[in-house]
Amino acid sequence: MHLLAAQPGEIIDGTEAIDLGQTAGDIVILCASDTDMAALSIAASLVFKSDKKSPTNIPNVRPNVRPTVRLANTTHLGHNMSVDVYVENIVAKAKLVIVRLLGGRAYWKYGVDEIAATCAENNIPVAFIPGDDQADAELSRLSTARASDTHALWQYMVQGGPLNAKNFIARASALAGFDAEFSEPRPLVSAGLYWPGLDNGEISLDELKQNWAAGMAVTPVVFYRALLLSGDLSPVDNMIDALMHAGLNPMPVFVASLKDPVSAAILGELLDQVEDGFEQSEMALGAVVNMTAFGAAKPGAGVRAQTPFDKHNMVVLQAILASEPIENWRSNTRGLSPRDIAMHAALPE
Repeated sequence: MHLLAAQPGEIIDGTEAIDLGQTAGDIVILCASDTDMAALSIAASLVFKSDKKSPTNIPNVRPNVRPTVRLANTTHLGHNMSVDVYVENIVAKAKLVIVRLLGGRAYWKYGVDEIAATCAENNIPVAFIPGDDQADAELSRLSTARASDTHALWQYMVQGGPLNAKNFIARASALAGFDAEFSEPRPLVSAGLYWPGLDNGEISLDELKQNWAAGMAVTPVVFYRALLLSGDLSPVDNMIDALMHAGLNPMPVFVASLKDPVSAAILGELLDQVEDGFEQSEMALGAVVNMTAFGAAKPGAGVRAQTPFDKHNMVVLQAILASEPIENWRSNTRGLSPRDIAMHAALPE
C-alpha cells in the first residue's frame, strides 16, 4: 500500500490512497460539491470581518478568537486509507465536524462510520446533513450535535446563497465554542438585486443606487440565481467593475430563469422603477448585459419569446460564461471551445 501526497492541479478521483496535506483546524467540513466548498470558503473569509458582537445561546463561547476552518471534498477520500489518514490527522483534532452527503450513509459508508466512531471517542460534536432537500433519518441518528443546530446547518445549505453560507459558518463557529453572531436560515427569492458584499435578495433599488454615479446610464446585468446560490460570482463582479470603469451604472439582477414568470415579473418591475425615477430627458436604460444563455427562448416555439426588455426597447448584449479554466482561455488561440460555441452561439441562433 502506498500513500500519495495531493498536489495542486492534479485530478484526484479517490481511487488512490492520498494525504490531502491539510493541517488540523477547529471546524472540519466535508462535502462532495466543489461549489459548496467555494461558497463556504468565501463565507469563512467574510464572516468575522464585522466587529459586531451579540449574545449566543451556545455555551462556553470564546470571545474575540477566530476559528480555523478546514474544507475537503469526500470524492478525494474514496480510498479507505485516505479516510484513515484524514480522520487521524484532521477529524480527531477538530472541535466540530460537519459532513454533507448526497446519497446518505451508503454513498460514503466507511468515511461516515470512521468519523462517527472517532468523534464519539473524542467527544467531538458531529453533524451529518443531507446533500439535498430530502431529510435523512439515518444521518440524523448518527449526528451528535444538537438536533436544532444540525437541522439549521442543513437548511442553510438547502436555501443557499452567500448570506446563508455566512450564517452556516457563524453558527458552526458558535457550536465549536467561538463567539459568533448568526441568524436563522432564510430562503432566497426567485429574483432580486445583487451587489458584492451586501445581503443579496434583500437589497432595495434605493440601496443599490448608492453605488451609482449621477446622470450615468443604467445597464442591467442579468444572471442565473444558481450563481448566487453557489457563490460563483466572480464573472458577475468583474462585469460590474468593468461597467463602472466605463462610466455606466450596473444594475445586477439574478433570476431563476427568464422563462420563470415570477422572475420575469420582478425584473420587469425593477426596469420600470429605474425608468420612472429618471427625468424624461435622460437616457435611463440603454443596453442590458444578459448572462442567461438561452434566456427566454423555447425550442420549437416558432415565434420570438417576449422578454421584460421589450417594453423599454433595450439592446440585449449576450455575455458568454465560458466553461473552460481561465488559464486555458488565456493560452489558447481558438477562442471559445466547441461546446461553448454550440451552447451559446449555434443552438440559440
